[in-house]
Amino acid sequence: MGSPTIESYKEFQDAYEFYNEKLFSSELPDCIITYARIKSSYGYHAGQRWKNQDGGYTDELAINPTYVPQRTVEQTLSTLVHEMCHVWQDHFGTPGRGRYHNKEWAEKMKAVGLQPYNTKNPDRETGDTVTHKIISGGIFEQYTKSLIEKKFSFSWVERLETEIEAVEFTGEPTGKATEGGISGSTKKSTGGKRVKYSCPNQHYSVWGKAGIDPVCGQCNEYMTSEDESFSAET
Repeated sequence: MGSPTIESYKEFQDAYEFYNEKLFSSELPDCIITYARIKSSYGYHAGQRWKNQDGGYTDELAINPTYVPQRTVEQTLSTLVHEMCHVWQDHFGTPGRGRYHNKEWAEKMKAVGLQPYNTKNPDRETGDTVTHKIISGGIFEQYTKSLIEKKFSFSWVERLETEIEAVEFTGEPTGKATEGGISGSTKKSTGGKRVKYSCPNQHYSVWGKAGIDPVCGQCNEYMTSEDESFSAET
């Protein structure tokens, strides 16, 4: 048996290179791909998170191993490509502030065969908490089928909790996870108080009731509230 570390990480590196060629014309830079257990998120991207002794910088792209055995290979690979769209925007586009997923990013997602949607308002493609669906017959689905037909799989996956008796994990989500965050029990109640909403392009802020969707009058982008649940998709 080979090294589990080399086997597991090489599979993600191979997939990254495959999609970089097929979906991004090989223009994405290499980055450090790692596993990270981030509560309520399938994965995340962090620009220039790492540096080397020569003064070079590289991005971090992480996959949450907790959810890999619970999802199909295609779904996990779609999370990889979701984050690769963040890599693309970080180097060749204009990212939104903080964790905001803007229109430019959403258009790139659709171009590679993934339909983004806001977890709190599925009619929206942008916002702080955004996940995606695989577009049926789209370019991502087509290339992924060809990859899986070549026997691509994950050699090592985390054991499901049901397989491990008498072991209790802490910090696990209590609701349904997505790339864009977790819904349900983890969301804090506002207690009827007003919430501050801010323009993603920092034009201005307003106060209003929780749960509304105000739009900035200058850029026509949806404003986001400061109490929205954390999303690691940034």
